[in-house]
Amino acid sequence: MNVNKQIVSTARGIDTLLQQAAPALVMKVRTDYFPWRPDKAVRCLLAHERLLGGEPRIWGVDINTRLDLPFSVADIFQLGRAEVMRTYWTEDPLYPRDISVQEFFELTDHQRDTAAILKLQPAEIYLAVRYLRARNCQYDYTSIIDYHAALAQWFGILDAQHLELAFGKYAFMTPGYEPVVDRKKKYVKAQDWISMVGEEA
Repeated sequence: MNVNKQIVSTARGIDTLLQQAAPALVMKVRTDYFPWRPDKAVRCLLAHERLLGGEPRIWGVDINTRLDLPFSVADIFQLGRAEVMRTYWTEDPLYPRDISVQEFFELTDHQRDTAAILKLQPAEIYLAVRYLRARNCQYDYTSIIDYHAALAQWFGILDAQHLELAFGKYAFMTPGYEPVVDRKKKYVKAQDWISMVGEEA
């Protein structure tokens, strides 16, 4: 769980692309969770960049980006400028010891103990926090308010359904399906993110 091989593989993939060419954008996807309309993501990024200006962002999706857990930004799909993505995806592992999913659930009361989750820093939180620190962002990394401010300034959240992302594991996060086990979790919808940006602008 906390020795994350996708960090190494993604970083090396970006390096390979940069050695072969000079890609403007890099899209990181899970092989079992592919966007059927990646062109929509690119168009959204370019349109938002023109509107928002400022520093380049890491663009993710609403599915599995937590609204109520600080700096938990999903890494199941990401899009961004090549140099920004390379900064986000460094090759350092998380912890020197491996931690199983079962142990993580036990230590975090099945992901209900926010303090324990922040202490263990699963990949989503770890990468987002380290990326922001690399850009000298001064946030309280336990604060929901600061987290939402960071989402507004440094990240972008796209609608997974708009991109036609299809993966059964996250089907329960689609509208109309709400199992008991995840009723306490809240996720950032694309419209939520737009509201956050509006508040910052």
